[in-house]
Amino acid sequence: MWTSHFAPAFFLKPFSAETPLSLLALAGTLPDILWLALSLGGYEEIRYRPHHGCFPYDAKYPYTHSLLGMGVIGLVFGLFVTLTRGLGLKSFFAINAATISHWVLDVIVHRHDITLTPDPVSARYGFGIFDHPKILFVIDFGLLLSSLIYYSATAMPDNRRLQTKKLLTLGALFAGMQVVFSFVEIPGRQARLVHAPLFLLQLLGAVGMLDAIERRGDDVLGRVEKGVRRAVEGTRVEKAHDRKDRNTEKYWELNEIPREI
Repeated sequence: MWTSHFAPAFFLKPFSAETPLSLLALAGTLPDILWLALSLGGYEEIRYRPHHGCFPYDAKYPYTHSLLGMGVIGLVFGLFVTLTRGLGLKSFFAINAATISHWVLDVIVHRHDITLTPDPVSARYGFGIFDHPKILFVIDFGLLLSSLIYYSATAMPDNRRLQTKKLLTLGALFAGMQVVFSFVEIPGRQARLVHAPLFLLQLLGAVGMLDAIERRGDDVLGRVEKGVRRAVEGTRVEKAHDRKDRNTEKYWELNEIPREI
């Protein structure tokens, strides 16, 4: 899975309103973030090896992608966040649920490499949907989209236009991420030194985007809409004046735009 690891954050937010959406998203993607970071240090592994379908890698991640490992990650991260931020039990359980969900989602799509414990002889699970990129895209982005719709209906402000703008912005962001993951192969074979950092930056960037939209999204999206509306209306006014052979000086003054001489 890829973008669907953000879905638990949107599903869980209405049940834990005090928990920042970005923290829930970070909890859901934390196993991948830690795996990629540990791979850079050689403690876990990402190795380029073409497969049928997408995700041309072999991975070894006994600590970050075993069920036991994710349980420990969720516990430690949940305790750290709730204690340092003064959040309640709902936040603690929501963060743990987001982290544990990573294991369940990975079992659905991975190639028989998800374990219960870090033990090398632990049983391995995975239904291999990575070998079917189109099916992966439908499942992955479908889960994400359903979570966005649910979040929009339950946790966003009661403003339909604002909900639609946020939904479209987030949908476009994650759709692009999923298209790249499912259908685009990163050039080169340097999985550890090139591909891993790119994946890591993508995840951290998406978490940062969610934080920005949650904190300042109303203002940012509102300014974008206002700017677009003024540009469109200004163009219409200028054309109308020009067609009637009228002076446009008043239009420029009203819109505080210096007219070129």
